Amino acid sequence: MVERTRGIDIACHGILILGGLLVCLPIYFAFVVGSHTVRDVLSVPPPWLPGDRFFENMATAWTKGNLGRLFVNSFIVAVGIAAGRTTAPVEITRLVRRGLRIIGSYGARTRADMPEILRLAAKGTFRLETQVTRRYSLAETEDAYQALSRGEIAGRAVVVP
Repeated sequence: MVERTRGIDIACHGILILGGLLVCLPIYFAFVVGSHTVRDVLSVPPPWLPGDRFFENMATAWTKGNLGRLFVNSFIVAVGIAAGRTTAPVEITRLVRRGLRIIGSYGARTRADMPEILRLAAKGTFRLETQVTRRYSLAETEDAYQALSRGEIAGRAVVVP
């Protein structure tokens, strides 16, 4: 039989609360840092209380980091998956011998989200033709992979049949 003692229960709860606080600390610190100037953040010791520049810093990050375009790109990639039985011919021998990889993603609700993407494109929220910055044929797959490895692809590159 297991006996419950109040002291052990309090100690266990204290350890759990301390662990939860330790997990949340980096998230809190990220928000605090995001609410100060760079000069304040680099000071020693760094600030532990939120500042008054959070929304200004978020707007700057959104603009300078081009996060709006990246968000739209990610949304398009997430919903742009083909129907379940769609296939593409691929030379397996070439992939294996050259050590190439095909990386894909899966998710979203294509039937619900694709009309929304098309509506946004038609409205002019973003220009669909600027989202894909480079196109490669299947024969150029290795060139695309090498360009990606060299960091030459800005935006999205697609391999088309």
